[in-house]
Amino acid sequence: MTAGHRADLDRMRSLVATLPDQVDPGFRAGACLGESALRIDPSPVWFVGMGGSGIAGDLAAAALGDRAGFSLHAVRGPELPPDLRKGTVAVLSSYSGETWEVLRAYDVAGRRGATRVVFAAGGQLIDRAEKDGVPTFRLPPDQPPRTAVGSALGGLLGLVDAWLPTSNAGRITHAVGRTRRRSPRFASSRGPAAALARAVGDRTPYIYAGADLLPIARRWRTDIEENAKRLAMFDGLPEAFHHAVVGWDALPRPEAARWGAILLRWSGTGRDLKRGAAYLERLARSRGAFARTVQLPGDDPIEYLLNGIVLGGYLSLFLAERSRAPPLRTDAIDRLKAALTT
Repeated sequence: MTAGHRADLDRMRSLVATLPDQVDPGFRAGACLGESALRIDPSPVWFVGMGGSGIAGDLAAAALGDRAGFSLHAVRGPELPPDLRKGTVAVLSSYSGETWEVLRAYDVAGRRGATRVVFAAGGQLIDRAEKDGVPTFRLPPDQPPRTAVGSALGGLLGLVDAWLPTSNAGRITHAVGRTRRRSPRFASSRGPAAALARAVGDRTPYIYAGADLLPIARRWRTDIEENAKRLAMFDGLPEAFHHAVVGWDALPRPEAARWGAILLRWSGTGRDLKRGAAYLERLARSRGAFARTVQLPGDDPIEYLLNGIVLGGYLSLFLAERSRAPPLRTDAIDRLKAALTT
């Protein structure tokens, strides 16, 4: 591994370590913004973003669960649903402030009369928002978008906190403290992230999770692809029981060494989902593939989501170290953006 790759890994590890510490300040800033920016009555919220800037919407929806008296949807693309109109809220998130899909959605939401809030670190999106008098939440600068997820998640939870029957402030403080204490173990070469990376090896992992953990499965996929420069897939349970089992059952043994299954759960995962996941794990193993269940620690959604973010971040970095990939760089995305502008 070159000195440059080692520096990349060290930088990314330090950024993953700070993820829990971003949540509390983000929550407080988001709560202040919400008091001035949002209506008194709860309204449907659409969180519009791509890649690392978009995952906060899924995570916040999972953290709120059915406690919220309003709907929170994630949108990944410039096309906004018909129900986003006056009386609803559009949160437009682009770390760089230059994401064309989000810039287009910003304009569409404005024409429809929706209440707009911008999450960004700079760029055109901030400039337009300031010109239009749209409230802004500033993401921490000078880092990859995917490493600002703690701030974005805290900010979004804070933004809507006044709409909840009881504040999430205590839950967040508790979850951040417990995740911070677990983080050094996740980062250790003898910890669960390193062990899982060694077990995955050079295989392409399929990451499965129920609805409450599906944002973490998505996050692990994107972290592995961006940090380790390897393909990964994710799918939801119980839906995958109705198609994935057919593919695993038909997997030829000579190909099995190329694939792996990671099945996520937490202490609140239901009995039927656990039984189905255990069957899928046994099936993959019976065909000669790698398969493992990973239980995320925590007894509260905010806690197990934060643990999942940090554990998956370190998993992707141990895989990056294995494949000698520079985790900070995403040159392929830069080439795509350049191709689209020519």
